[in-house]
Amino acid sequence: MFGYTKLGLHLNQFPSVIAGEAVCSTDSRLRPDQRLYEEGRVDDAGREKSRLEDKQRQARKHRDQNGVVWQPRWFAPQEDEFTKTTSHVYKGGYWAAKAKKEFPETPDLF
Repeated sequence: MFGYTKLGLHLNQFPSVIAGEAVCSTDSRLRPDQRLYEEGRVDDAGREKSRLEDKQRQARKHRDQNGVVWQPRWFAPQEDEFTKTTSHVYKGGYWAAKAKKEFPETPDLF
């Protein structure tokens, strides 16, 4: 509960009802650094966050070295015609994958 509002805690909770369901391994509620911070283990959370960021940098370096272009799975960039800013818009597929309990080619984020 460390440093979180009740709303923040409820948004990040992973109740046993949800835990038994199919959840994509990239679900942010599974972030180990976030869990540690919620438990008040701030130093451990900081170290874990650094580890995750290093892992992400290594994954990007590997993609760059191999000419792999990152493509978001569930969202696509779309420019707003009026503001000319880019937003990411849901492109479908998540709920079908969840229903099948299959999330193929999901990156190992954590």
